Amino acid sequence: MAIICDTGPLYALADRDDEHHGAVVEAVSTAREPLIVPGSVVPEVCYLLLSRLGPDAELGFLRSLARQELMQEHPSKQDFERIVEILEHYQEARFGMVDASIMAMAE
Repeated sequence: MAIICDTGPLYALADRDDEHHGAVVEAVSTAREPLIVPGSVVPEVCYLLLSRLGPDAELGFLRSLARQELMQEHPSKQDFERIVEILEHYQEARFGMVDASIMAMAE
């Protein structure tokens, strides 16, 4: 089993002032499962880290991916088909591709 990481917890991990920082640090430090970052999440995390915390925070995240402390996984063709289905079915919810990709990959 693996843990699929969304943008919010990854940002909270880097931002010591985030209200969820402590809980995320504890969860990550005790996790025995691999931490999977969907490819669609990477640009979103990088944007937030760079714009809010600066280049060192963005580089730290990218270094974690390069060292494979966080494992990046790209959506498959089947995942993209499911992403479209999710977005079509839940249009009223108004969430985007990144959230739908996490749902599809978790399935």
